[in-house]
Amino acid sequence: MAKKKNNEENINKNAEEATSFEYKEAVTEEVKDETQQKYDALNSQYLRLQADFDNYKKRNQSLSLQRYNDGVDSVIEDMLQVADFLDMAIMAQKDEAQRKGIELTKKTFMDILAKYNVSAIEAMEQEFNPNLHEAVQSVDDPDNAGKVVGEIKKGYKRGDTVLRHSMVVVAK
Repeated sequence: MAKKKNNEENINKNAEEATSFEYKEAVTEEVKDETQQKYDALNSQYLRLQADFDNYKKRNQSLSLQRYNDGVDSVIEDMLQVADFLDMAIMAQKDEAQRKGIELTKKTFMDILAKYNVSAIEAMEQEFNPNLHEAVQSVDDPDNAGKVVGEIKKGYKRGDTVLRHSMVVVAK
């Protein structure tokens, strides 16, 4: 009888252990699933933050370059007055030797601007282009209708950016 009682106790004990083991296994699976969900959510959040940061860096880099170019353009626009003054000095100079000196100075100045990709806008005898030219006067000339027939003030561009439109006379 004592043996039978021991067997029953062992069976009950084994059943409790089995139930406890199954319970622990179920809880472990539940915790594992919960942990995986938290990991997936955090990983997704991390990836979104990483993408946002990469976009921020690209946007900042682009803005920095744009601000730099805007600053350079602004300084060059101010310097274009020097080119205008040199042109006026060349036209007003009667002495040939002095004229040559001013022309050399202007050429040197324009070479420096060319290093920054600045070039004059060709206007004379070109088709009028409102993106490059500013019409300040018109004249009747049916043979050259729509073309630039005079240039009052030279225009300049830096790359594809117009720094100053050419002030022109257009035939109609």
